[in-house]
Amino acid sequence: MLLTIADLFARFHPILVHFPVGILVLAAGFIWLTNGDKYAQLKPAIQIMLFWGMLSALFSCSSGWLLAASGDYEGDLVDQHRWMGIATAVASGILWWLVRRQPASVVSDASSQPKYWRRGVSAAVLALVTVTGHMGGSLTHGEDYLQEALQAGAGKGPVIAKLENPDTAVLYNGLVQPILEARCYSCHGENKQKGKLRLDDIRYMLKGGEDGVALAPGKPEESGLVGRIQLPIDNKDHMPPREKTQLTADEIKILHWWVATGGSDTARIGHLQQTAEVKALLVRLATGATDAEAGSNSNLPSPEPPAADTAALNALQRAGVTAIPVAQGSNWLTLSFVGAFEKNEVTLALLAPVAKQVLNLRLDHYPLTPKGMDILSACTDIQRLELPYCKLTDALLQKLGAFSKLQSLNLTGNPVTAAGVKNLQSLKALQQLYLYQTGLAGADMRVLQEQWPAVKIDSGGYRLPMLPGDTSEVKVN
Repeated sequence: MLLTIADLFARFHPILVHFPVGILVLAAGFIWLTNGDKYAQLKPAIQIMLFWGMLSALFSCSSGWLLAASGDYEGDLVDQHRWMGIATAVASGILWWLVRRQPASVVSDASSQPKYWRRGVSAAVLALVTVTGHMGGSLTHGEDYLQEALQAGAGKGPVIAKLENPDTAVLYNGLVQPILEARCYSCHGENKQKGKLRLDDIRYMLKGGEDGVALAPGKPEESGLVGRIQLPIDNKDHMPPREKTQLTADEIKILHWWVATGGSDTARIGHLQQTAEVKALLVRLATGATDAEAGSNSNLPSPEPPAADTAALNALQRAGVTAIPVAQGSNWLTLSFVGAFEKNEVTLALLAPVAKQVLNLRLDHYPLTPKGMDILSACTDIQRLELPYCKLTDALLQKLGAFSKLQSLNLTGNPVTAAGVKNLQSLKALQQLYLYQTGLAGADMRVLQEQWPAVKIDSGGYRLPMLPGDTSEVKVN
């Protein structure tokens, strides 16, 4: 019971801490203001304010100490904030004693006590309150909370504007860690662990927090890190919080790709399997082009469709579907149903009102039925379609013939056969076809490639070459 009461008291720290801040700042201001005779009538109030300021500072220190022990905060900044808070409480006590020791009969007589003592200590109290408050703000809102406020409205660009020679860079060090540091460490780093979750080390990601693991290697759909950033921004579980700078579309793709390829902190980008979307992203990074600039070129279909209905977009977001423009100022949309709360025909039907605007569509692990395929067929201008592990059969594949503008198709993990895939040769615009973990054998892949030379067929099953820096362990029994 005592632990429960202590925990409750600790959670009152953000409320309690504002009392000493306001009272001590006001009392110190009164000390400086009453050095002359004009405001001498305010002097009797100083001792009262300092007493309650000192008392509330002690309560704040106690609750803050208990809150730091809860496990949500640790690191050097917490220790510094703790001792600065104690120093503030001690300084306010000294200042109260200096004012109190002056006889009440001469409380308005500044000559009864050297002015510089009270003024000096009051200046120290103001400085301590300011520094301690700033540290508390850094713990609560992140160490860049002042910069965030100054840059509000202007917005922030991508964390990584350009990455030279991306193929030779380590994915985690070169791309993932900088994104996490800029967007996540302020709440889930060394000093603060909201929800008892740290993201500044892969070990902590694997361990997870109160809401489960942040990183499930190879399983983006089971990784809280990926799931939270793909939620609608008005969802209470969306990360980062809506008042923080949000991840760009490319940054979300990078984190999803990193988790999907195993969440390694040593693998080099050039050694990892890359979808067409990822390859395009890496080209943009190598040239320094943004995702918006890349999407605003002549490759976009023309004419541009009308803007999507706002109510339809809101309905998709409420269902957990991510809908973003393919380029800044464009009405074409990229839709991802990866984070959908319910993966059924009812949710899929929500894309019907925006079917004419859909250019890219992602439906990982979405069980498709004939009715679901009929819903998809309304997206007549679609160029990229991701359907991994959607339980597609040869019969359902025939319905893809309606996508005459389709350029990239991902059928990974579906029980389709060579006979079913051959029916897709009517898709004259197709450039990439992903058939990893399907019902096609190696011989089937070779025959398809011969019959379909203009299409890049990706069958997976990669083997990475040994590099000079790689090591192997040989055990002898």
